[in-house]
Amino acid sequence: MNKEYGISIIHNDRPSDLVFQFRQRIFRKGMPGLDTDKFDDRCHHFILYDLNNGDLVCVFRALLFKKINKICESYSGQFYDLKPLKSSNGNMLEIGRFCIDENSRDPNILRLAWNSLFRFIIQEKVRVIFGCTSFEGVNKANHSQAFTLLKEKYLTSLAIRPIAEPGTIFEYAKDLKSEKIDHSLALRNLPPLLRLYLKLGAKVSNSAIIDYDLKTIHVFTLYYNNQ
Repeated sequence: MNKEYGISIIHNDRPSDLVFQFRQRIFRKGMPGLDTDKFDDRCHHFILYDLNNGDLVCVFRALLFKKINKICESYSGQFYDLKPLKSSNGNMLEIGRFCIDENSRDPNILRLAWNSLFRFIIQEKVRVIFGCTSFEGVNKANHSQAFTLLKEKYLTSLAIRPIAEPGTIFEYAKDLKSEKIDHSLALRNLPPLLRLYLKLGAKVSNSAIIDYDLKTIHVFTLYYNNQ
């Protein structure tokens, strides 16, 4: 039986602690506490839940920038130099903390999340969507084929440089040697959200950041909305 889902959006305010508990469970593997930071109060929070039992199945947040000179104050701006984006026109939107319940395998969840996001993007006349897209774990070797694929086909022409602490920067476009890869397999091994971005035409930075706090490796992702 197909499940049905509801969507709530909390605008420019903090959602309930249930959202932060959900994020804590997904990003920090059930460690006690709440996954929250200084950006949450400024974001629009998208919350997808199972209509049958009310359980959360997906949450993410979106930070809208109508003043381009403010984008360096984004979450991504902690890790990457975003000054090259200031030449862009139109509103910009940073997507972050995107997580899906690990026990939910329904592809409709990602589809519904994306549809709700795009309605918001159209409503707010967003032209540029960006954010940090994460690979699980901090072992670079586990994702070498995926990063080789990014290097070969999906690098942005913008000079988005890392500004993170030494020892956390993965210069994959420079460090990874060219190797024969199974492109279809490498594409399937990308995080689902990143795979969706790339299918739409997104590009990524030539460096990634190892986030030892969330135990992920993230790459800056950039998509221009031409609709």
